[in-house]
Amino acid sequence: KVQHEKIAEIMESDMVAFRRIIRFIAWLNPAFESAKIILKAWQNEMLKELDFHNEADNIRTVRRNLRKAGMISDGDRDYADTTYQGSQVVVPRVVEEFVGRTVFCMSFVQGFKITDLEQMTLFGVDR
Repeated sequence: KVQHEKIAEIMESDMVAFRRIIRFIAWLNPAFESAKIILKAWQNEMLKELDFHNEADNIRTVRRNLRKAGMISDGDRDYADTTYQGSQVVVPRVVEEFVGRTVFCMSFVQGFKITDLEQMTLFGVDR
């Protein structure tokens, strides 16, 4: 995954425009004053999304939590075995050497869309 070259500038421009719109709406109708607080929280989260280190951390956290919940087997450490060694779910492995602020790499996992009912049936997915 490679971040688009100008995405940070585009997002900042959009955020400035959105702040102006919210300020204007709140000026017209004070009931919308709380929207400024919501916008600030959203902006903070969106800025985190620009740093792919954050995405790598999130994948590691999901993997750790699913292992604790018993959804990923202890034998499934790095997906060297394509059977996933008893795991109920598959979370791609972060390729640590290729994680940066604007670049993020993880292992490829062959799969299918959750909307592919034929594949869901074929693999015995409980719906």
